[in-house]
Amino acid sequence: MTTRSMQLHGLAIACILAVGFSVVWFFVVSMIGDHISNISDEWFPHDNFETLEIACDGTPVINENSTDEQGKTVYRGLDGRRVRFPRSFNAYQGSDDLRQAPISGLASQFQPTTDFRELGWNQRLIRLCAPNDCPMNWFFIHDGKLEGHGYLVGYDRRTGRKIGYIGRNGASDELPALEDQFSIDGRRINGAFGPFLARGYNVEDVEGLNTLEIGPSAVMRGIFLPYAVYLFADDGLVQINVKERTATYIRKDAGIIAATTAFTNATTHMPSVAGERFSGNLDQSILLRMSDRIDTLDMMGKQRQTWRLPKELRDCGIEWLQLSSDRALIRPCRYMDTEHNHGIKCDNELYWIDQAGKIVRHEKVGLKDDPHKTGVGEKIITSMIVPCPAVIALLVWWDSSLRADIDAYYLLLGICGFYGVVFAILCWRRHRKFGQPWTAAWMLFVLLFGLPGYVGYRFHRRWPARLPCPHCGRRAPRDRTMCFHCGQDFPAPAAKGTEIFA
Repeated sequence: MTTRSMQLHGLAIACILAVGFSVVWFFVVSMIGDHISNISDEWFPHDNFETLEIACDGTPVINENSTDEQGKTVYRGLDGRRVRFPRSFNAYQGSDDLRQAPISGLASQFQPTTDFRELGWNQRLIRLCAPNDCPMNWFFIHDGKLEGHGYLVGYDRRTGRKIGYIGRNGASDELPALEDQFSIDGRRINGAFGPFLARGYNVEDVEGLNTLEIGPSAVMRGIFLPYAVYLFADDGLVQINVKERTATYIRKDAGIIAATTAFTNATTHMPSVAGERFSGNLDQSILLRMSDRIDTLDMMGKQRQTWRLPKELRDCGIEWLQLSSDRALIRPCRYMDTEHNHGIKCDNELYWIDQAGKIVRHEKVGLKDDPHKTGVGEKIITSMIVPCPAVIALLVWWDSSLRADIDAYYLLLGICGFYGVVFAILCWRRHRKFGQPWTAAWMLFVLLFGLPGYVGYRFHRRWPARLPCPHCGRRAPRDRTMCFHCGQDFPAPAAKGTEIFA
């Protein structure tokens, strides 16, 4: 066998051993994972970051993510003074266990560089009217295309018979023609409920479909009209009543960028001090975002107010909270839209505006560490679980959602890379001691695969004994006829008298 073949054979064996060690290592770490997590929490606590929150009365506060002597969360105002964060009424559950005001998010324009792939069935179907007290099941079906179309089809819940269809022109017994279907950009479909306006009704479905509750139980909570659902189409906002099988455009306007629902009087009807209970009725409204303004409508589509947006806030997503009839609070947001990650990252800035779009107050809040990022200590603990630079790099490349915290993963990759360098140096030293060829290839192998790679290298072969050379006195491996230090032949072993000579 040639030297090249021997080294390739050795590399193959080392790879198999590295994979086997990785499996065993992962199994052992999984068994003691809770203990490692406790060590991480003890050594590197998570109370060293802050988050910006909005109290139910509209007051911005900073959550220090720590507790006082009574075990209560510590908050402070923007002026740095400690405050008591008031409890607020949870309008969706009927209890008073929320701390924050119900803020509505409004997107900016779609990202033009976003790659679009035709949607699968699990994204194209949305179930409506799912509660047990709803006698029918309606499904919104989209064709999954970028310039797509969709329609509703309903079935009797008891008999399973088809009720009919709903398109742009209302009820139909036959599948609506393409021109009678709702025109909806496929990018609106991705995510729970897709183009439907809803707040807090993410009912998990056994079939794995996105489910929107619009039946009588939703009306009892005072949110929607009986059996009504609001569809945000490309050409406007449509109110659909699945019981009456009607479709009515309450605002026909292709310039609507985003639409959502909101409580317009939340800050005045929710408790403002700890222990106070909710009393009063929350007023539900529809928010429509245009390029330069926000229109508020009642649930029947009647215009209420128009809020102009300052130029500084027209090109970003926003979180919106109406404080009074002439004041609103806005927090800018950046929308992440990648193949694996659709989410929102809010800036630590607050804008108070009047109805004319004038900024009456602006605060840039300084916070400690980002809660979504972890420190060096936690990365050291994590790197012990996955001590392989190549695996970390592959995970970050494969799952783009990890790149939302790319700095932290670069840190983790750097720590694992440090391990790889250490083991590569150990590999180089051992390779030199034994006078083996292909030093660079083996060092690269160990550098990429870290601890598993070094284990594979160390045990992929039987290593010969190293004895002092009788000529130069240096220790040399005895798997060859001459010393690789001085080049002199080793003396023949002493005869034992049992040798047979041909």
